[in-house]
Amino acid sequence: MKIETLQLAALLHDIGKFQQRAGIARNHAELGYEFVKNYFSEDVASLIAGHHLDVPDIRENREQLLLLKIADHLSSGEREGREDEKGDPRVEGLLSVFCRIDIGKGELPEEKYYPLKPLTLEREVIFPRAEYRQASGYDRLWNAFESELGEHSKDVETLYHLLWKYTWCVPSAVWRDVPDIALFDHLRTTCAIATCLYMEHEKEPRNLEVLFYAVRRYWKLREDREVSAAAEEFRRVAGEDERAEFERKSFILIGGDVSGIQRFIYRMRSPQEAQKGMAKRLRGRSFYLSLLTESIAHYLLHRLSLPVTNLLWCGGGHFFILAPAVHAGLVGEVEREVNDFLLKEFQGELFIVLAAEPGSAFDLMEFPQYLKRCRDKIRSKKSVKGLSTIKSIESLNLTELCGGTAGSCDVCGRDAAELKGEEGEPERCEQCRGHERVGAKLPGMEYLVEVIAEREPEGCDVKFNFGGCWVGWRVCGGRNLSLDFGVESSCIRVYRVNSAELEIPHPGDVRRDVHLGFRFYGKTVPLEGFAGAREVMSFDALVKFSRGVERLGVLRMDVDDLGKVFSRGLEGEKDSKDNRTISRIATLSRMLDLFFTGYINRVAESFWAVREGANVCRDCEERLDEMKDRLVQVKLSGMRYYRAQHYDEDMLCRECEKDSTPLIYITYSGGDDVFVVAPWDMAVEFAWRLSREFSAYVADNPNLSISAGVFLCRERFPIGRAAQVSGELLDDGAKELPGKNAVNIFGETVPWRCRSYADMHADFERLFEFGRRLEGYLDEKKLSRGFVYSILSFWQETFSEVSRDRGYVPYAEAKRRRRYMPRFKYLLARNIDRKKNRELFEVLDKEVPMAVPWARVPVNWALLRTRRRGGEDE
Repeated sequence: MKIETLQLAALLHDIGKFQQRAGIARNHAELGYEFVKNYFSEDVASLIAGHHLDVPDIRENREQLLLLKIADHLSSGEREGREDEKGDPRVEGLLSVFCRIDIGKGELPEEKYYPLKPLTLEREVIFPRAEYRQASGYDRLWNAFESELGEHSKDVETLYHLLWKYTWCVPSAVWRDVPDIALFDHLRTTCAIATCLYMEHEKEPRNLEVLFYAVRRYWKLREDREVSAAAEEFRRVAGEDERAEFERKSFILIGGDVSGIQRFIYRMRSPQEAQKGMAKRLRGRSFYLSLLTESIAHYLLHRLSLPVTNLLWCGGGHFFILAPAVHAGLVGEVEREVNDFLLKEFQGELFIVLAAEPGSAFDLMEFPQYLKRCRDKIRSKKSVKGLSTIKSIESLNLTELCGGTAGSCDVCGRDAAELKGEEGEPERCEQCRGHERVGAKLPGMEYLVEVIAEREPEGCDVKFNFGGCWVGWRVCGGRNLSLDFGVESSCIRVYRVNSAELEIPHPGDVRRDVHLGFRFYGKTVPLEGFAGAREVMSFDALVKFSRGVERLGVLRMDVDDLGKVFSRGLEGEKDSKDNRTISRIATLSRMLDLFFTGYINRVAESFWAVREGANVCRDCEERLDEMKDRLVQVKLSGMRYYRAQHYDEDMLCRECEKDSTPLIYITYSGGDDVFVVAPWDMAVEFAWRLSREFSAYVADNPNLSISAGVFLCRERFPIGRAAQVSGELLDDGAKELPGKNAVNIFGETVPWRCRSYADMHADFERLFEFGRRLEGYLDEKKLSRGFVYSILSFWQETFSEVSRDRGYVPYAEAKRRRRYMPRFKYLLARNIDRKKNRELFEVLDKEVPMAVPWARVPVNWALLRTRRRGGEDE
């Protein structure tokens, strides 16, 4: 029986559970057999029919069934038994894995669940809620899956994405188990493990029956024991053959880490020479790096003949692949091939570290320890690899490496064989020009096409040559989708971007070697011009959309304590079962990536400007007319645009937003990392909105939080340096606050939101609201700018030294240092008539003492938002 048969059977072995929950009261193996027989083949269906048979009862396909049963057990080792109640598979929803993360930062939230809906980026679909525990709609979800399956080819990769779309929200097990693992993750990890076992067994046959019994024995021992106790007991009761098979190193966990990413994205030689095309170039660079990481991972899969299921996760310059140990020798060869390309292309600025950690069935069942060993090996190799790369560069003649040099690029500073530039423009290398071209195409990207070929493919926007094998990518809109690369290919993958819809404009182009799927990318950027002729907005134009002072806001954000979240977050209580397993960690990573590559676009799109005369619906037109006095007007290239002063709620419907332009420039977003450029006040509001959305996305669990650094600069400030500064504000400012979950803005570090207030307890939410009030008072001439500056002087005299020494103002110091109070009371009495302006007087009397220790947040917001351009305070 072919390996493809086993892979399909593993990927579909529990599909009967999905059908069963749609209302058919029959054994899920029987249902799976009938379904798979109709859509695939008898060979695949027969494996599914027998995957729950007892070993003595297996008569046919014995080896394949044992491989499937072992993989199923190794994958389902993630299931945690319920303590008392039993679940109802027909109605119970998928519990969010975020509800269970505990790193000691607060009590776990109430349990929240996902609705039974196909995967989309809409908030009502991917955000968990308590009311979804009793789910409904299995029948609709199943019918939609079956209908779409009938429209597509039945290859593993297309099936993988269909299962992702429809079973991401279906619990793998409910009745006796905590339902926090999606059926999709159980199916894909089963397929990955079965593939490795097949390849190993084919190379060196092993006693599969003994291995099966060993896995089952350890699984039962592990139900009520810690790792060390279970391992010790297993060695005591298991036979010698069982121990040998169970501990045989049949797998390798391959970890990949692309180093030099930050330096590569942000390095610019000269701020003036690099300004033109900066926005497109920066976006193109970050997109290039996303494709580089994915290309290396896909090249590894190609060289090792592994399906997409074996790529456990990929993003943020990192990936992990589960592979059979028989291919361990190829990993070093692939690493050399990739680094040869990177050295020639980037002169040592980027390099890849690949670590292959051997593992056994025991290691898969104790995946946290296995993953930690692989990560430790990566860290160890990175330092050695960095030194070897430096030595390699020193020994090379870079002029020869570049094929002769025409000089150094005015933008990136690297030596290049050819430099080009129009009159008045900087002389740029082909790479920088290529980044500009692909950056210009990204806003219109609806499809991303990947090709793997032995000869150089034609018409690629990005391409890599690893050891003579080409991995190419083409950015396409719906109207210009083409699958012709002019070469014979090993495979072609067509990804729908930011949508799980697998239809393509020209279905007739789909051949046997074309696989359909989808990908999520943070690709939102500001555009100017009319629909059909829009171009990426330059930073010079973007800055004009600021309210008040013209500044750009450069924002960096990432998840706090992510290492702890993965290493300790799923440990469980002391003496309980460790839940940090292969499927849970893969689920956790996949769901985090969905937020930062997919949903972030939805948040960014809600910060918009609408062109005068744009085609909007009547409701939106009336809403815009009502708030006309509160819209900011900007004239750009002869067109007038309007933007809202604040973005507290959606002001345009989803359809009308398509005719507006977002004002958030997502330069990079992936893994858990965000880099955004926007008008300065929008950058602040966007950071605040994203932090609140992230909290809701992770079920309001205080153990999961995100911090930010915001840097304000002029549009001509070197963007690479601005990114570095905002990163320093994040790492050395926000993340230095005890508990993190903070933002560093205007030189002040404060938490986003406190869960309880003491007398002087303030957070960004409260300070920001007070800053808005001050802004309103200044707009309405109820306060003078001098009064607001006085609040800042109170901070300067009382708290500047504390802030400089500690990096933030502790609450204990805020309560103790109140010597400014007499002066404030005098100032308030002199400037505000309590009888005539009672409400204003009481607000200031209450809020100013609260805000003084962190006054730079509300005061700078109010003063900068109300500054007249070219006039007062400029």
